[in-house]
Amino acid sequence: MNRDQIIAKWDGMTPRERDAWVAEDVFGWGAARIKNARIAWELGVCGAETVPYYTTDISAAWAVIEKAEWSAKINYARTNTCANFHRNGWAQFDVHRPTAPEAICLAAIFAKISTVEGAE
Repeated sequence: MNRDQIIAKWDGMTPRERDAWVAEDVFGWGAARIKNARIAWELGVCGAETVPYYTTDISAAWAVIEKAEWSAKINYARTNTCANFHRNGWAQFDVHRPTAPEAICLAAIFAKISTVEGAE
C-alpha cells in the first residue's frame, strides 16, 4: 500500500477499527484474537481482553511508540499534532493529525508497512 492508500483506508475507519488495525499490524494480534476481544467488549464481559484505545488514549499510544522500535518525535499544536518516526537517521514518516494518539498510531502503521514491504 502506498501513503495515499493507507490514509484513505485510515480515514474510512472508525476509531475502534483503527485500534484493531494497530493491534494487528504493530502488536501482531491475530484476526481471531481481535474478533474475540471485540465480541467480549460488545457483550460487556468483565475481565475479558479488549483492544486498547490506541488512537484515542495517549497512554495506549505511548505503548505504540515503544513497540514500533522507531525513534519518534511528537510536535503538539493547538489543532494539529505531527508524529515523526525515523530509524538510523532515515525513513521518516511525518504524520499530521488532530490528536497525538492518532498521529502516533498512523505513523506506526506507515513505519510497519514500510518495513514489511521493504520500502525503508
